[in-house]
Amino acid sequence: MANKTDDLKNAEAIFIVMEFVAHDIRTMLDKIKSDCLSEEHVKIIMYNLLCAVNFMHSAGLMHRDIKPCNLLIDGECSVKLCDFGQSRPYFDKSELEQFEKEEEGGQRKRRLSAHISSRWYRPPEIILTHQDYSNSVDIWALGCVFAEILLLIQQKQANKSNIKLSDVILFPGKSCYPFTEGKEKGDKNDKATVRSDDQLIKILELLGLQSEENTNFLVDKSAIDYITLIQ
Repeated sequence: MANKTDDLKNAEAIFIVMEFVAHDIRTMLDKIKSDCLSEEHVKIIMYNLLCAVNFMHSAGLMHRDIKPCNLLIDGECSVKLCDFGQSRPYFDKSELEQFEKEEEGGQRKRRLSAHISSRWYRPPEIILTHQDYSNSVDIWALGCVFAEILLLIQQKQANKSNIKLSDVILFPGKSCYPFTEGKEKGDKNDKATVRSDDQLIKILELLGLQSEENTNFLVDKSAIDYITLIQ
């Protein structure tokens, strides 16, 4: 490690010292008692999370892996986003056109990863392998977190003190397209089926079947066939 700022070219390692935060939202909610977290606390936590995500988006960045264990929190309800390993820059339409124009003389088109983020917080467009999604994927995940916080508080106030966040997952799928498409165990029907514990099935059970207007962004034939099978 270099000892002087002007000797960075010879540095063998760079260390980043960051502020210590004792808890993430998952561990905090699992440990806290029902009478210690009020509606006002939830409002403050969500306001701070929205501010953090808004700041990140204003800097042209999308996180793509927002979930309770990636949201740090202290005793003052201050929150921090962490684990930016899956984050990517976000471009609006005009910026994307300029980016692609500059990339190899316009011969290279930007395609985002089609299967990222944790399953329970993965939005439908990523599940369906769409590659031109936007930073709205972070808002979807944040909405899931918000709902689960409210569900957990509700259950704890109903004297279920041992309940944990993993018990109130909003969309608790155990498999996810495109890797787990197939028949249910023991199904002898030759017709293709979708597993009942599929992530998108769990989403549609709560939100309802979607109109063609909501699915016309799809271009991948396999994803279109999958949606047709579900609908």
